[in-house]
Amino acid sequence: MEKTTTQYEFFKGTVLESLERLATREEWLHTDEITKRLTLYGENILTYKQEDPWYQKIMRQLKDPMILLLLVAALLARFLDDMQWFVVLMIIIVINTIIGYLQEAKAENIMKSLKTMLHTTAKVKRDKTIKEIPLEQIVPGDIVYIEEGDSIPADLRLIQVMHLKTNDYSLTGESNPVRKHTQVIPGTVPLADKNNMAFMGTTVATGNAYGVVVATGMHTELWKIAHLAHRDTATEETPLQQELTNVAKKLTIGTIIIATVLVFIALYADFTLYQALIFGIGIAAAMVPQWLPAQVTVALSLAATRLARKNALVKELGSVETLGCINVICTDKTGTLTKNEMTVSHIFLPSQTTDQETGKIAVSWTGYNPIGTIDRKKEEDPFTSSLQYKRFMHTSVLACNARINPPDENHATWYALGDPTEAALITLAQKAWIDSEELNRQYPELFEFSFNSVRKMMSSVRHIEGEYYLLIKGAPRAVLQNATHLLSGNQRTALQQTQRDHIEQYVDHMASQAMRNLAIAYRKLTPVEAKLIESAQTSDVEHMQEINDMVEQFEQNMTFLGIASIIDPPREEARQAVQAAHDAHIKVVMITGDYALTAKAIAWQIGLVNKEWHYKIIHNPHLKQKTDIKLMQDLENDNVIFSRTSPEDKLRIVQLLKKTGKVVAVTWDGINDAPALKNANIGVSMGKIGTDVAKDSSQIILMDDSFGTLVGAIKEGRVIYQNLRKTIVASMTTNGGELGIVLVSLLIASFTWLPVAITAVQILAVDLIGEMLPLIALTFDPAQKWTMKQPPRNINHHILDKDTITTVVATWLYMGALAFGAFLTYGRLHGIDLRTISTDSIAYKTATTVTYTSIVLSQFVNILSIRVGRDKSVVNRYIISNRRLLASFAFSLLLVAIIMYVPLVSQYFGFWPLSYLDRGLALSVAFFYLIWREGWKYCCYRKPLA
Repeated sequence: MEKTTTQYEFFKGTVLESLERLATREEWLHTDEITKRLTLYGENILTYKQEDPWYQKIMRQLKDPMILLLLVAALLARFLDDMQWFVVLMIIIVINTIIGYLQEAKAENIMKSLKTMLHTTAKVKRDKTIKEIPLEQIVPGDIVYIEEGDSIPADLRLIQVMHLKTNDYSLTGESNPVRKHTQVIPGTVPLADKNNMAFMGTTVATGNAYGVVVATGMHTELWKIAHLAHRDTATEETPLQQELTNVAKKLTIGTIIIATVLVFIALYADFTLYQALIFGIGIAAAMVPQWLPAQVTVALSLAATRLARKNALVKELGSVETLGCINVICTDKTGTLTKNEMTVSHIFLPSQTTDQETGKIAVSWTGYNPIGTIDRKKEEDPFTSSLQYKRFMHTSVLACNARINPPDENHATWYALGDPTEAALITLAQKAWIDSEELNRQYPELFEFSFNSVRKMMSSVRHIEGEYYLLIKGAPRAVLQNATHLLSGNQRTALQQTQRDHIEQYVDHMASQAMRNLAIAYRKLTPVEAKLIESAQTSDVEHMQEINDMVEQFEQNMTFLGIASIIDPPREEARQAVQAAHDAHIKVVMITGDYALTAKAIAWQIGLVNKEWHYKIIHNPHLKQKTDIKLMQDLENDNVIFSRTSPEDKLRIVQLLKKTGKVVAVTWDGINDAPALKNANIGVSMGKIGTDVAKDSSQIILMDDSFGTLVGAIKEGRVIYQNLRKTIVASMTTNGGELGIVLVSLLIASFTWLPVAITAVQILAVDLIGEMLPLIALTFDPAQKWTMKQPPRNINHHILDKDTITTVVATWLYMGALAFGAFLTYGRLHGIDLRTISTDSIAYKTATTVTYTSIVLSQFVNILSIRVGRDKSVVNRYIISNRRLLASFAFSLLLVAIIMYVPLVSQYFGFWPLSYLDRGLALSVAFFYLIWREGWKYCCYRKPLA
């Protein structure tokens, strides 16, 4: 087998020639070949873009407007021959660049690790059985099985096709699904016309097929196109990042304006031009929130990591912040609110009587392990030994494409390959000692009319004992509508209306117990229909489509066999999760394809509805009759359940909810659910049962398919937004306090002989030593008790709203006034006339050290007050909930002690060691700030007594 298989044009060769070329056969590829071929071809992965080298990442940090401002300030200081300022500013630039670089690298590593958690698999024939293997382990020569909803895992030459259509838009631009076949295509044709091939990057729209892998990874057509287009995989900024970047830019412009004004004020206060410029540079450097945008990225990335640990895989960072705004969840029932452990609990073989207990047979055990039994009262039970029973079991197997497999290295228990409902029928048959694999080999499928949401059934044509049979499974009422006869015991008779009513009553009774019911039926084909099926084996794809269009003709005059009642119990955590959503003022809307009675039974069990007058069930026909206005009114009801819905219904509901201003999350898993997933604010797909199309269309994947995981993710979204808001407000109030002390000092210095209360280099020390670590630690705050008790935030509200700006400005003035008061009080306590002292004296250095310490301690108090909420007191147990924050306070205080008490460092920053009295003075400032801060919250945000 040659390494460059892509040099051979497989679409020109027959199926047999392609298999021979790839040194494989239609049945399977031996596992002893896999290692050799992986070494030869490499893993089946794509790499569109090389990672940027380290120096480009560093240059990206230096392009930030705020860093550029610091660079200008540093160069200006160097021009003025002030080496102290030049060195300090360059140190700040280096520190910020390193922090930004490390944060970007950390965020990239987090997102890489998250992507590796999404283990995409493919169904491959190996060693005579179909196995699920990781996508990257596929090699040329593998025989791959694909079905509706799957992504094509590699480039395939199709060898068996059953009504296969693929969505090739990503490769060819063709918007409509393309029919596929296995015939040879002569000559040279464009990629869009190679219809006996299926290509990586496309998806299966309908049908199923087997194909042999001809190219993987970097040899596929997808990679060739992406490589030529130089595909850019850069991540788009989230709305929050855009807002904060915009805020940071405005702050930078504001800082330049303020620094310029301060220079003129300093000149008016008898500063020399040199001193005024240096002072303005220092204030500008101190006011710039250099770390903010990068910190937001890391905070979102860390939140995505925490969600991944809780089985919610975030594909887009912006989804993390949007989660906190969700106020409506539209959820499917199966697999999300239920366990998706489909198990046939009863079978019903209707007889000539109308007694519901007659013909009802219990089946033991749950899950896909076929060790249970079918309950029969005696060995020769008239039902379990009848032709009806035998045909029911055989049809249940032959009308399915799913398989069940025993535990392996990737699965702890028996598991399903394919549709879980079909797998439940396979399990049922094996409990009846029927070898499903052997039965399929004995009677291979000749033609299939695939399931769709309109017909609500699927049919398989098989050649059995010299006759052609159509074997059907589907929704009971859909099958009954097309059934004319009933096989009861060993006798086939006309299906009477009383028997139809009897069957429907049984279905309703089982649905009210949360059972999902499937009808099983068959039909012997006429000679004309049999010839059509025979001709389909050698016909072109157009003729096969003609037969497929005759589905209504084939699916009529059926003989009804019985009902399989399938239980899918609610998840244990579903009731608690639904209650948590209600407590968080989030409406939960169940939208399911199941019967209304089944949906209602599950809704009652999980607490989604509790009283007759508190909910409304809207069935598909009624939904289609409702106008948009009427439906929007219904959606305002506290509890709404939609049953038997189509994909178009789901999309309509989502769009109407969004029109009313709701922020909508949806949880679905089907290929036809993609439009609704894309249109929702947050599309959530299922990691276990979800189709590849659904996963591609969603922003979040629930790896455990649990509704509780989604509610937990919403909680995380609220927490991360709250923490980022705290960090931003705390940062602005601190910088404002620094600006406040400077403004107060300069204004007073303009009219008196008092020196400024703090130097510019000391203000920089507040940012680097007293502020940076606590603000970073603030993003790790845990959720508060009320986090999931309040309504979701309005997605249109900004962090810097009117109340926030008012609080920030008030804090600027008060923190600045208190710090300046500490500066003056120091002189009074020690009998020093601050108007006459030199700025090089110990007294001045000590006074500014008191001012500096007052601001740092006030900032600690400020952070503690902000983090509990604008209407909550700082005195509560939440104060000790963030150990990282407490550790950052301790470490920052250690750094403060170092710059005060280590001679070389303190001399550089202009500090002097404080006495116990001076430390007490700084502590008293922090205490008075705390009193003011708590009083401000009480007066402005206290809630009226109920």
